[in-house]
Amino acid sequence: MERKKTVDIVTVTLIERPARRLMLLRSVKASDYFSYCEEMGCDWEEILNNIPDKLDSAAILTLPDKLVKTGTSAIAAGIEVPADYSGKLPEKYEIIELPACEMLYFQGMPYEDKEGFIRAIEIVNKAIEEYKPEMFGYKFACDLIPEFNFGALPEKGARIMKPVKAL
Repeated sequence: MERKKTVDIVTVTLIERPARRLMLLRSVKASDYFSYCEEMGCDWEEILNNIPDKLDSAAILTLPDKLVKTGTSAIAAGIEVPADYSGKLPEKYEIIELPACEMLYFQGMPYEDKEGFIRAIEIVNKAIEEYKPEMFGYKFACDLIPEFNFGALPEKGARIMKPVKAL
């Protein structure tokens, strides 16, 4: 039987993020996307993606220790909005300030079927584990601001954004 070879491509882009605000809904005990949805429900994605001034799609966040409040976990759902955002805040959500920073945006390839969701995320996570930002004068800075996991869609692939700082 002939085995089909595949190549997993993940692009990495350094982006500058301006000072902005983060609208978020914290969890108490979640440790990942699935446990977050189990605890908090899955309507957060629709609520956040309907915010007209959002800077990107809704994401599951991994908060640095300094942003974790007592009685909550490091996992939240959120969306970035401009620093001057003054729109409506959904019930139970809060808004915090995020400083200007640099982020590495990891983008996987589109995939064909909905069952490819888990594999798409795994491919991007593996690329992140193996990526050496030090080769380019940076290091991961997950102690500064949250990591953003935008999930995966067949037409867009998986997307994860991690903070970095110059060495």
